[in-house]
Amino acid sequence: MIVDSVLTNAKAYLNNAAQDCCIAIEDGKFFKIGKESQMPQADQRINLRNMLVLPGLIDAHVHLRDEGKAYKEDFFSGTSAAAAGGVTTVLDMPNNSPVTMSSATLSNRMNIAKRKIVVDVGFYSEFPESTDEIGDIVCKGVVGFKLFMGVQVGGLDIDDDQALKNAFKQVGDAVPVAVHAEDKAMIRKFETEQKARGRNGVNAF
Repeated sequence: MIVDSVLTNAKAYLNNAAQDCCIAIEDGKFFKIGKESQMPQADQRINLRNMLVLPGLIDAHVHLRDEGKAYKEDFFSGTSAAAAGGVTTVLDMPNNSPVTMSSATLSNRMNIAKRKIVVDVGFYSEFPESTDEIGDIVCKGVVGFKLFMGVQVGGLDIDDDQALKNAFKQVGDAVPVAVHAEDKAMIRKFETEQKARGRNGVNAF
């Protein structure tokens, strides 16, 4: 059999240790790992010169600012940077313009991304104003919900404890919820005190 490629002079983490090996790849998947003498014929052989082979990394918190904030970053530039660093999956945060917080905004974001991304992308959603929409958002394929407690970002009133409780209950165990666990009142209090003392720098922050 002739496989697509063989990576020679590689190091891979096997059996709890970094070991010298060769890796045969067929149809984008590992076909065989072993010594060079055990490798099949290949269309191409690539000498890795003792480099470490790792699985693609996952970055669970990125801001691919495409749409209204694309001047900061867009799907292509952000996922290209990820790929260059060996990151093959990223999860996009929802505080975009417009905020990702409905099945419509999520679908639109996914459709734009399809044409531009070079790695796998998952999407977080903010909570919608109406918890009745949570099920639709989950069905669209969201990886989780993000809740910012220090500043109002999504549709859910972060000052309404009962609304927050209902939202968590509605999500249940369908997808994870990531929380910026901040106390808005405490932040505003200390921010006001620091500014009153003329302290506006990084140390005050």
